[in-house]
Amino acid sequence: MAPSKEEWRSSPARDFLMRRWEFFLPIEPVAQGRPRFSRQGRVYDPERSRRWKRDVGLLALPFAPKEPSHLPMALFARFDCSSKSRRMPDHHTGRPDLTNFLKGLEDALSGIFYKDDAQIVECTALKRYALTPGVFVLLRELG
Repeated sequence: MAPSKEEWRSSPARDFLMRRWEFFLPIEPVAQGRPRFSRQGRVYDPERSRRWKRDVGLLALPFAPKEPSHLPMALFARFDCSSKSRRMPDHHTGRPDLTNFLKGLEDALSGIFYKDDAQIVECTALKRYALTPGVFVLLRELG
């Protein structure tokens, strides 16, 4: 007999069967820019945001599943930014905002790891200064 939903949710086998992906993308984080409007009234991404999302998608492809997940997802993202200062500050409290970094990453991974970024139901993110700029990503399916 198949386990009930409650038994399945608390089962160690469930955690084993849920997929997870963990990888580092060696690319300077770029915040999602404000949408632009064409003269015809169409909305589009700024060029810098569009290029960054394309590059992130290409860098993430070797880690991607064959098909995007349809399950709810948990995302952990760490944005390692370069510093213009010789001394690394303890916290990256300046612009750009963490949420704008996150929006761009979610859009870039959409269609590769998950069908739609609305599937991300749990999220933890941080931005910091680091000697090696990049984005660390941990994605996990939630049954």
